[in-house]
Amino acid sequence: MTAAWSRGAARGVVALRAAAAPAAPRDAVTAAWSRGAARGLVALPAAAAPAAIRGKDAALGLLLALALLTAAPAAALEAVSALSYYMEEEEGRLVLSDLPAATGPAELRADVLAGERVLARNAPVVQGRHPWVAFPLDSLPEGTTELTCRLRFDDGETVRAAAPVTRLPPRANAVQVDRLGGGLRVDGLPWFPFGFYCYWPVQPTLAGEEAVRGFNLMSPYQPNDPGSLGERIAYLDRAAALGMKVH
Repeated sequence: MTAAWSRGAARGVVALRAAAAPAAPRDAVTAAWSRGAARGLVALPAAAAPAAIRGKDAALGLLLALALLTAAPAAALEAVSALSYYMEEEEGRLVLSDLPAATGPAELRADVLAGERVLARNAPVVQGRHPWVAFPLDSLPEGTTELTCRLRFDDGETVRAAAPVTRLPPRANAVQVDRLGGGLRVDGLPWFPFGFYCYWPVQPTLAGEEAVRGFNLMSPYQPNDPGSLGERIAYLDRAAALGMKVH
């Protein structure tokens, strides 16, 4: 590495003299390599950094280390609301993706903001198949609000991601998409569709006959022309009264 530094100094590439090379870059390179390994930017672990950069490829190792010193995380953080919309829930969640590699439960904390207003500060990121962070919903108005998740690493660095979160008035039989659990929710509980297809026109008694057999979803092959609007509204109202969903 000293020889590589000497060549760089002779050509004006580096400002430090060769004698300073062993002390000056080694600690910085090791630290940079450690950061790169933690972020998933390099394949070798941090312990391999000193040996890697002192070998025959010392100049290449130095250039890589200098790049790692200013490198951002491997991929941009992304966040999405855990539910497609909220109603009377007290707590919301943001599901996070593209987290840095090799992060553990104690390593990540996040702030959740609505504009400049902090909804959650220093909240733990719950690790798992789909990491998430919670925030209170009581101060969010009805409609869609863009929130910002600010993720902090142990070394003080931060990355941000924006996510729209929607609140709607409570409504009976509302269906919510649960992105964290990977399913649907109805009346606050997980909902699994069990249904059937049927022909048009839908018979007036069909929804009731099938609801008592355990079906909760019907999918008619129906037209969408203005002339059949009245018939469609009639069977949709009946299905809603029975708790039968229509696809």
